[in-house]
Amino acid sequence: MRRCPFENSVLMYAATPAFFIGWIPVAGIIGILWSLFITVHGLKECAGLSYLRSIMVVVVPIILFVLFLVLLLGLIASFTKVLNPLYWM
Repeated sequence: MRRCPFENSVLMYAATPAFFIGWIPVAGIIGILWSLFITVHGLKECAGLSYLRSIMVVVVPIILFVLFLVLLLGLIASFTKVLNPLYWM
């Protein structure tokens, strides 16, 4: 793995499709997927990573974020059930 001075540029160029068409309901999904593809390919070319490592760099934080949200929502749901006054009747 080599150090690339343009990693921030790669990430900003990769985010452009999501910013431009991300606000359109159906096309936004395509823009987000295209941005993820550009990010993976850009990291592979710029940093000298393999495709597998580039995919892991992009996908692992997404998975961890979703897991955190699921745990947080489960925690909030459990407290709202216990704190609900109708639950005690």
